[in-house]
Amino acid sequence: MRYLSKTDTSYFRPMLMGGVFLLIIAALMASAYTAEAELPPRPEVTPVASTPLQGGQIQLVVDNGTAGQWTEIQWHDVQNDIWYTVDGWKGHVTLESDGTTGTQTWWVGRKQLNTGPYRWVIYDMEGGELVAVTDSFDTPVSDETATVVMIDLGETDEE
Repeated sequence: MRYLSKTDTSYFRPMLMGGVFLLIIAALMASAYTAEAELPPRPEVTPVASTPLQGGQIQLVVDNGTAGQWTEIQWHDVQNDIWYTVDGWKGHVTLESDGTTGTQTWWVGRKQLNTGPYRWVIYDMEGGELVAVTDSFDTPVSDETATVVMIDLGETDEE
């Protein structure tokens, strides 16, 4: 049987290290619990009824289109007979999975409802050659409605 001397601490070191480790873990858990308990209470949120959409949409549907085509909306100043490009309504046609039908849709705010005349101008690419111009149209008359303009780029006026 082995007796421990007063200077022999080889058996106590692992126990001492384990005890220190447990104290550190306990201190960390206590501080985490205290920090969580000190959070301020959350305010109660009352659900708000959704408001109906206030505006409409304008949409171009292009048959026989190609990838990369660029569209712009123009507004007609009837008094001076000048067409102005509308800065916010420009962008690429999004082709559908068939690869030839494309769309471009823009939101129309309530202030722009029942205004016009406008027209879609279609280019082969941004900054490119003119492909087509649609007939003129007005924006939707009321909220949650759309004005849809369709054009077939495969049709020609030649006979």
